[in-house]
Amino acid sequence: MLPNSIALIDDDAEFAEYLAQYLRNLDVSVDVFGCAEALMSMDDAAGFDFYLVDLGLPDQDGLSLIADIRRRTDAGVVVVSGRVGPEVFKQVIQAGADMYLTKPVQFEQIALVLTAVQRLRPVADELGVPHDKLRAALRTFGGVQRRFTIVGEHEGVTIVDDYGHHPAEVQVTLDAAQRAYGRRLIVAFQPHRYTRT
Repeated sequence: MLPNSIALIDDDAEFAEYLAQYLRNLDVSVDVFGCAEALMSMDDAAGFDFYLVDLGLPDQDGLSLIADIRRRTDAGVVVVSGRVGPEVFKQVIQAGADMYLTKPVQFEQIALVLTAVQRLRPVADELGVPHDKLRAALRTFGGVQRRFTIVGEHEGVTIVDDYGHHPAEVQVTLDAAQRAYGRRLIVAFQPHRYTRT
């Protein structure tokens, strides 16, 4: 179930318009804002069912915009941004977002995440869990261990542990590391079983 109304805050006008059109084709009302001020200056800025937020806005960092949204509403918030790095997911969730997707992303993936986040709300309501408590619990979730877990740094070298044991999983991890750090990678691979590699 998709939300009825979405505020899309992204300064990439072409991306925003294509995404808005995709969501409108799914019968969602979408208002596009090129900056945080354009949204927050509205009388009913807190009146949307959902917010899609880019982190790299021209007038305000997306993380502080999420905090502003959270002070006004418990509507769903999903970040769709090109900002990558191992700390970004934690920052986004701690700021109050429900989920984070990295550009480039397929529009269908965004719709699926919107649907998944929307499903959590009725469950929380039925169990009597306030939405702010649900978000607080998600903010304390430390993630799954051994999935691109930073275990240390030494003399400018970041040491990461990851449990990917299938060649496709290893390749995805290497691609993500290269995008996140943009520098040379040195990999120590320990096969789980010779039949799996």
